[in-house]
Amino acid sequence: MKKVLILNYHLIDNKTYEFDSFGGIYAVKIEDFKEQMQVLKDNNIPVVSLKEVLNNNITENFNVAITFDDGNPSDFDVVYPVLKRHNYTASFFLCIQNIKENNSAIWEHYRKMKREGFEIASHGLTHRDLTKIEDNLLIKEMQNSKLIIEKNLETSVLFFSLPFGMYNKNVIKSAKDAGYKSLLSTHFKFADPEKKSFLSGRWSIKRTTSIDDFKLIIQNDRLTILKYRCISFMKKFFISGMGSSLTNKLYTFKNKHLSKK
Repeated sequence: MKKVLILNYHLIDNKTYEFDSFGGIYAVKIEDFKEQMQVLKDNNIPVVSLKEVLNNNITENFNVAITFDDGNPSDFDVVYPVLKRHNYTASFFLCIQNIKENNSAIWEHYRKMKREGFEIASHGLTHRDLTKIEDNLLIKEMQNSKLIIEKNLETSVLFFSLPFGMYNKNVIKSAKDAGYKSLLSTHFKFADPEKKSFLSGRWSIKRTTSIDDFKLIIQNDRLTILKYRCISFMKKFFISGMGSSLTNKLYTFKNKHLSKK
């Protein structure tokens, strides 16, 4: 059976973040990101595009796809040269409020990346939990973000990554109605190209993700995979019950304080 592990990154930088900062959890250090990419190279792991996954153009049994959410400055300043050095492809999911529709310099960066084969896709307009908004706002998040990216990059947008990984039947229907070919969550799960599932899981790489765990997942260690599946399930459960903002603060507190003990 062929399977794909879709990696999910956000910001890549070396700054220090406050307790309640969203970036504190997901801001992977530059050196760690470079080391993770080198692990893929050293282990001869094929890096495939989301289009290859969507179309089942996969030849190896184990593959990795790389994605980045939010539309951070590090996409072009840090990530792009590292990926080019390794000849890796990736997909970048833009949150329009971070890009600002009229910022021509930022759009030119993504146009350049698109011309060189990188996938540019949507992460919505405002990064809201789509399961908790009215239908008319949900449609705008799905459709308008797609149209803005397509207008600026003159390309079709096929993929949408879900803010906080949250979805329900209404969100899935809205994505299909908007013309997306695939939704991506943050639930830890391998993608099976042969099943052609509309919804795919990803492994969210955090600032605290150890290089040892990264290597074990890449080497298909079952216990480590089980651990992350359990963590992913618990995260989804807590977000559903407490809300994404409070859950994020608890995760940041745990990573900042408890991990030191």
